Amino acid sequence: MASLPEFTKAELYEKPFPWTIIGGQVYAIGSFLHSHPGGLLIRRAIGEEATELFLSHHSPFSVAGQTLEGFKIGTLAKHQVTSVQEVHGRSCSLEIIARQISQNLKVGF
Repeated sequence: MASLPEFTKAELYEKPFPWTIIGGQVYAIGSFLHSHPGGLLIRRAIGEEATELFLSHHSPFSVAGQTLEGFKIGTLAKHQVTSVQEVHGRSCSLEIIARQISQNLKVGF
């Protein structure tokens, strides 16, 4: 399988199609805009780094995560590419840590 190209943000801003970045991976989402089950919400991801937006509405292990792979066109240059599953795991860990710190502050820890 051929490797996918790397893009800088400057290069992406020159592209004539809607794109988004999730986990350092670049996706061309134009053909999916009208059929997105979440309606117009996907438009918030156009031309943006949208990892948090994606994970706030989808499990990385869901059909949405699998569907996303079909739109991948490359990676963001100079960015450590991670899967949405890895980012999701980190997000959950950070939320748990933040919750524990908050609870400890409330009890005077």
